[in-house]
Amino acid sequence: MLVNGVRRLKKGKCDVINFTTDEVYENRGWIWSYREDDMLGGRDPYSTRKACAELVANAIRQSYFSGAEQKGCQIGLASARAGNVIGGGDWTPHQLIPDTIAALAKGERVVLRNPGATRPWQHVLDCLSGYLTLAEALYRDPKEFEGGWNFGPTNADMQPVSRGVELLAIPWGVRLGRVRDPAAYPHEAMELRLNSQKSKCALGWRRRLPLLTALDWTSDWFRRYFAGESARGLCLSQIDDYMTVGFGTQ
Repeated sequence: MLVNGVRRLKKGKCDVINFTTDEVYENRGWIWSYREDDMLGGRDPYSTRKACAELVANAIRQSYFSGAEQKGCQIGLASARAGNVIGGGDWTPHQLIPDTIAALAKGERVVLRNPGATRPWQHVLDCLSGYLTLAEALYRDPKEFEGGWNFGPTNADMQPVSRGVELLAIPWGVRLGRVRDPAAYPHEAMELRLNSQKSKCALGWRRRLPLLTALDWTSDWFRRYFAGESARGLCLSQIDDYMTVGFGTQ
């Protein structure tokens, strides 16, 4: 339905961005970061579903919005792939950050599925700034900025799950106990890394919040929320603070 609606614009100008995940890539189990032109695929239902969304988006772009037969078309279609996004206000059940915050608030141990799995952590505001930067560029030049784009952290911010949990607990002033979940789960990749050089060079995008800062902001959001501050007020306050943060060492 969305595609048909966009196609009706004909000569109108429009951006369409397909938001997926870092897990769209065929995971080779290697230590190198995945680039936008690496093979898509998946070994579990979640990553396979996201990779399929990428394939559908690419087919639509090539069929309807690209090529000689579409001269004059001003509709740009891109895909944005981000890493493990963290931030205040995430209440998603059975997810690492919400479960860790709940354990901290109750003084309990946190249960981890894969403590040694390495993930590309990044604050939600860094992720959103990348999406908005891409949308602006895509509107300016639909053909130049179509296709896939990675928005991930630096290699230094790609840390094991166990380390991320430890750092998240620091602002609470406690040593968080953890235990590995003995239950059986479907396959989950142990190593996920994104190469965001394309976004840095072509869009001028950079992450502003290094891992320690991102985790501190996340922890601070929840602690202040539990103390009685409004979720909306906390979000607006952090957005204001984010806009004053300069680009760090990349």
